[in-house]
Amino acid sequence: MKARQDLERAQSTGQCFCYKFADAAIFYILALVSSILAMILLVDLVESIVGGISGDSVRITETGYILLLVFYSLMISSPYPSFCTSESGITVKVFLFWQVFVPWDKVHDVRDTLLGFSKVVVLQELTPIHRVYGMIFGLTFRPAFVIRRCINGYDKAVRIIEERACKR
Repeated sequence: MKARQDLERAQSTGQCFCYKFADAAIFYILALVSSILAMILLVDLVESIVGGISGDSVRITETGYILLLVFYSLMISSPYPSFCTSESGITVKVFLFWQVFVPWDKVHDVRDTLLGFSKVVVLQELTPIHRVYGMIFGLTFRPAFVIRRCINGYDKAVRIIEERACKR
């Protein structure tokens, strides 16, 4: 309930940060294309490994393809979420319509990505998949998400999070 109130207050005061539709659409199209290509390679690899171990030919059904594609698409598209800040914390849109509220004392740090083009927000808690993002983008075992420079209000978002993050 508190998270919903904070989100509504943040949205009404203009403290929400989201990607422009064109940037998001291009990214999701690229993610979908790369997902399909990766799934083809991954499924062939799994079929050959499992078939080699069991000695039988193994086929993954269409349902398996779809589930793998959906999981992989979510995995690669979710490190760049929209989010809202409030006095008590940050609300992160983690998947589609699922939002998670993280209080400021659970926001650890804001750091550059390896190439320095974006920022990584390191948190104490989010989702298990965001822990993988922390390892990939932030070189940490803590959950994280990435703020790309094309987000509306990039400088303001980074400044707010850096000011309120609990440095540990």
